[in-house]
Amino acid sequence: TSAHAAVATLAKAQKWPVVTTNSDLLLEHAGVSPMHLCNRDQVETYLSPENLKARSALICVGVGADHKSIIARFRELRPDGIVVACVQGTVAPYLGLTDWLVEGDVQVTLPQLADCMSAVGTSLD
Repeated sequence: TSAHAAVATLAKAQKWPVVTTNSDLLLEHAGVSPMHLCNRDQVETYLSPENLKARSALICVGVGADHKSIIARFRELRPDGIVVACVQGTVAPYLGLTDWLVEGDVQVTLPQLADCMSAVGTSLD
């Protein structure tokens, strides 16, 4: 979908990791290798201090809670880091004041965000 392609664009251009609870493989088809929170081996790798410290942001797709405490660990290691949440329904309870919540129709808003950041060459790193 256009939203999955936009997540792939953001993740690659910004070098932001993607965390998900979704198992539909649409992110993989768009070219992303997300960390699935249900995969213990992936969680161990992503929770390494070296990996989390190296990231300026974390994209969370379909993550309604801080499963496995990965977001808490990210915040501990990168207090200046940003969480980009793409969640339908309730507002993600793990969001802070400087985090980004992608609202509305993600098929429209995510491509707009990717295009905007690409056009102005915005990078958080």
